Amino acid sequence: MGILSQHGYEVLHHYAPLHYLPFIARQGELLSKPALRSQGFAESHFRSKSRALDEARGFGEYAHLTLHAQPPILRAKLDGGFPHVQLKIPVATLDQVQFDLCR
Repeated sequence: MGILSQHGYEVLHHYAPLHYLPFIARQGELLSKPALRSQGFAESHFRSKSRALDEARGFGEYAHLTLHAQPPILRAKLDGGFPHVQLKIPVATLDQVQFDLCR
């Protein structure tokens, strides 16, 4: 049992713009920004502000998950008219891979 399961978490959440869903479904996995670039995605594919902040803070290599089912940034995106999709990732799948926790 991993640390997240030990603390009672069953799922983590990933939110993405709705138009990303077909690509995520085809890939069957979440990819980091550098991995997406290596697959031919242009810089215009990424949200410029979040991409720049992620990379400046050293988080560009990560696919981001959250413990929160309704994080404030999601509400801001939805209120701004930007439809997003929620993916629920079973915590048990993370027991089998290396991951980093951050706040």
